Amino acid sequence: MAGTITWEYFLKCTDELLRISDIIHDDWVGRGSKNIAGSYYLAKTTKRSCMIVKENHEVADYLEDLELERHETDNESVSTNARDRASEWEYHVLYNISYSVPVLYFNACFSDGSLFSLEQLWQLLSYNFKGALEPQKWSVLTQQEHPVLGRPFFQLHPCRTAKFLEIFEGCSSNLLITWLSSVGPLVGLELPLQYSHHHHHKNYTHTETSKGILQDSVVNHSQIHLL
Repeated sequence: MAGTITWEYFLKCTDELLRISDIIHDDWVGRGSKNIAGSYYLAKTTKRSCMIVKENHEVADYLEDLELERHETDNESVSTNARDRASEWEYHVLYNISYSVPVLYFNACFSDGSLFSLEQLWQLLSYNFKGALEPQKWSVLTQQEHPVLGRPFFQLHPCRTAKFLEIFEGCSSNLLITWLSSVGPLVGLELPLQYSHHHHHKNYTHTETSKGILQDSVVNHSQIHLL
């Protein structure tokens, strides 16, 4: 079926991503068993310091994508309150057997261990994405049981991923990295450009024809890594 990938291709792509990650020290690791389809996944954990103002128990503002170490060493003016709102983000890339596509699971918690709620996470999304996705936000960002770990995780629903992958079939030698570099920024996961620099690649800019499809498939508006 167009836009879908096999378990074997998924494993090949994860091996390549891990190889590049090791070179550039991007901290991805592989977990689980490769012998059972859907049981092996990529994982990465990052720490960020966030500044949150609550109104009616909801998040009103969020200082995103600033790593905790950067605050502690490079920005002495950051308030104690901001540091107290440190957060940890855990990202997992799995293979969805039903849809035959990759799927991104993630969790985020504050320094006291409390998890972000679904409403809080949505409010933290970049406004570049929020406008295009607002009408379908609850179907795009959902909470599901992690298929390997068996505990609640948030996920970007994979129902439209095949449509996205179909666009890049024949253009990318690693559809997993191409897909992840596009959907990851929606939830604060950025892939360094070195993932494309380690291969012969070409730059891709959305055309007006594909732009609507890509927005509908939950992707960003920035450059996509084609390998």
